[in-house]
Amino acid sequence: TVEAIHHHNERVETREHLREEIADNRNTLDHNLKSLAAEQKMLEANIDILRQLRDHHAVPPDSLHFYWQWSSMSDSAWQTAREAIAIPLFPTPQIEAYSSVYGQQSLVNAAGLAVSRDTTEAAIPLRIEPKLAALTPAQIDELLRSCASTLNQIGYAQALASTLGPMYKKAIDTL
Repeated sequence: TVEAIHHHNERVETREHLREEIADNRNTLDHNLKSLAAEQKMLEANIDILRQLRDHHAVPPDSLHFYWQWSSMSDSAWQTAREAIAIPLFPTPQIEAYSSVYGQQSLVNAAGLAVSRDTTEAAIPLRIEPKLAALTPAQIDELLRSCASTLNQIGYAQALASTLGPMYKKAIDTL
């Protein structure tokens, strides 16, 4: 009886920690999605400017921008529950549901970090030649390809994240 009460209390406590973490992660995800949308607009504007530059039109010297913002979602409550052997105390459907949420979250975090890396790498030609008017056609093409590639990565991150939001909601509402 004592052990059953202990297991019940451990499940309740673990579930509450997981719900709190998922609620926080849901807010972080919303913020990240807004950041990805802003980065998408920035890169689209960069592509337009680079096309103008490629076509020999004058552009303002500080018109290209490369910034990113990503906050990874946490999994410390999930990892703690797994290490404390609390997860096996849950019914199998709940274990599978939490595992799915945190698995998808891991994919979204990796995709978001890849966007951050790609955005940073996209600006490399500007480290070599910071004056836009002095960029070679090859450097302009490299910047165009890098911006387009990063836009693809943003689309991938957004697609993954679009499935995570409903998973968070379901986890908070039902688990």
